Amino acid sequence: RAERHTVYGDFRGAQLAACVGAHVGAGRPGFFPHTVWGVYDSVRVGGTDVDELDVVGGFLADDGVPVGFLSGEAALVESARRRYPWIVGVPIEKDEAANTGPGREPLWAGQRERLRAGAERAARSTATMRPVEPPRPYRFEVVHRNEKVAARRAALWGLDREGPRIAWERPTFPEAFEVFLRLTFFTPRTYPWQRTILALLGAMNRFRYVP
Repeated sequence: RAERHTVYGDFRGAQLAACVGAHVGAGRPGFFPHTVWGVYDSVRVGGTDVDELDVVGGFLADDGVPVGFLSGEAALVESARRRYPWIVGVPIEKDEAANTGPGREPLWAGQRERLRAGAERAARSTATMRPVEPPRPYRFEVVHRNEKVAARRAALWGLDREGPRIAWERPTFPEAFEVFLRLTFFTPRTYPWQRTILALLGAMNRFRYVP
């Protein structure tokens, strides 16, 4: 087995995973489209455009853990229902005006109830859930929004690059995804501090976006 990423951990034995508050993938129309981080115009695996559900689900699939619940932008929930019909999907309103206007309290209350009911429905349906298998081969191709940054990041990690496009392939999905995380968030010098850095990024986003 590949070494487990220290932040995502080892999920063997879990019955179900949930992806909450997800966005549409990089390069697609929607509210703040991105795949894990907003520095790429596209992220592809095995020649197929992927979103956060695909890459996080692919990581979990290596442990045999199904994604059974998804909440997020309506377009992503609808796409997930077509690709992974066992997933219980709950769309949530991403529009800034709706979430800051006078009707936001009833909106949030309704969404909380739909999220609760959807999560309960997913928990009762674990027998029908299947892991989200990522496309093969496990070859990532990302197109960075800044070609100079792409050149610098690819050189740091010894990855193939052509213009803003960076590519790599690994024998297992966790190994390939680990390279994606290194490329996106770290340098060789900061990588040993990965757990602390990702925890701080998560805390920063909660401080910025939670009222």
